[in-house]
Amino acid sequence: NIDNYKWVIDKIADSGANWVRLVFRSNQQDFVYADERSFTLYDAIVSELKAKNIYVMGSVLDTAQWPKELTPPLYALRTKNLVLRYGGKIRSWEVGHEINGDWLGGPRTPLGLKKTLKIYSAAAAQVKSIEPTLETVATLYWWDGPAPAEDHSLFGWLRRYAPAGFAENLDVIALSLQPEDNPVGMAFERVFERLHE
Repeated sequence: NIDNYKWVIDKIADSGANWVRLVFRSNQQDFVYADERSFTLYDAIVSELKAKNIYVMGSVLDTAQWPKELTPPLYALRTKNLVLRYGGKIRSWEVGHEINGDWLGGPRTPLGLKKTLKIYSAAAAQVKSIEPTLETVATLYWWDGPAPAEDHSLFGWLRRYAPAGFAENLDVIALSLQPEDNPVGMAFERVFERLHE
């Protein structure tokens, strides 16, 4: 809950940035955003961003907040309600953030990579079924050697899940870089070239 969102938006505009990633909170009382009251704060934030000519990429839910009981139908319904509400104002939707991570669903009961792919895929398909011209984004986490298993590493994950339909209904692959945890160093350009391939 950002009480001072107008100040934050002014600072973003003053910085020269022309886009933001807006993450919709988990919302314990209304996870799927079925209640009109759940949109009040976001309506104001989106309107203010549009007034400042700042492009918004809506993030359905940061994976650090994915609950262990998350299912593809539940995530698709959340996606549907958000896109129906903001599809005219938010043209880009991040339907999966760092989906190759090992923390989705919590460290004690992780969702697992196969289920994560199904959840993400349900959301990407939902966006395209509502409006095919809306942009879908999936963000992958950069780690290679430090990944807990090869399947979680960026390219290990892609080798396994690109053939399983990862790119279906996908327009943009983004890369999350956390250099303090997983430095890229001199490989920076090569990582992006390989990701592009």
